[in-house]
Amino acid sequence: MITPGRSEIQELKKGLVLSQKKTAPLLTLLRLSVGPVRLLDWNKEEFFADEISQRILLKEIHFSEEAATKKTSEERVNLRRGEQAQNTSTPWIWLIDADVIPDTKVIKSMITFLDSAWTTDLGLIGGRYASRSSMSFWEKTYNHLCNIWSETRQTPLAGNLILRREIIQDFLWDQIPFGAEEVALKAHALQKNYSVRVENLPLLHLHQKNFLALTGRCLSQAKASASFADTPATESFPWGRYLSVLSREFPKHPLLTGGAGLYLCANKVMTFFFRAQESLRSILRKTFPRPAHSNRNPRP
Repeated sequence: MITPGRSEIQELKKGLVLSQKKTAPLLTLLRLSVGPVRLLDWNKEEFFADEISQRILLKEIHFSEEAATKKTSEERVNLRRGEQAQNTSTPWIWLIDADVIPDTKVIKSMITFLDSAWTTDLGLIGGRYASRSSMSFWEKTYNHLCNIWSETRQTPLAGNLILRREIIQDFLWDQIPFGAEEVALKAHALQKNYSVRVENLPLLHLHQKNFLALTGRCLSQAKASASFADTPATESFPWGRYLSVLSREFPKHPLLTGGAGLYLCANKVMTFFFRAQESLRSILRKTFPRPAHSNRNPRP
């Protein structure tokens, strides 16, 4: 009988640790919804039938929030998402919106990638939104717009976002401006010396955006950009990069790319209008200050 030496025992222990890492949960799929919004169902049977499910923890939660709360639905989702993300045990977390459908093949490719040595300095990994052929023109346009924005800004989309758990331990989820979740997380990761990547990880985004919904979103985002002028959400607008991406996408998807371009132009015009309006109000307040009201009773 051959007795292994100390070096052989160390190699055996190292191999055992590596094999345990390959079978231990690596990623948490986090999907949650708040209030009247419900989680869209997906093919969990195919997912759990695959051996890759052993490497993943699935958390799908619906919170019945009170309608009387002053926070918007997006702000409430951010708070709940932050609470659940910080309580996970896996080194990676995949944030998937309630109207985004997970895909087993995409999940398997991501597990293989996270197991590799290429992720040592990565903090955020962003995916894309995919569309069905049966979706309306405006729904496809919104998904296409999100992908163009993500590629141009090299910023992950919040509805299809993988992040390292380490970077969110001190992240202030309750202080994120409206529509600035991705930018705030990216800035936080870079501040901790982690890199950010946007990958081709398409997940089906089944929202219900029509023309009026897109117009309302464009208006609300313009107001938010004007209100939070000193936040990372309003970083300089990269016209050159947008034109490069739009010109590359136009031959492949002319109508969708045209719609996305019109949305971006309308958003910047409305943002300029709201900022000019606020500047004019500030000037009028300084030029014509309101008279101070005295608390003393007037003499008879």
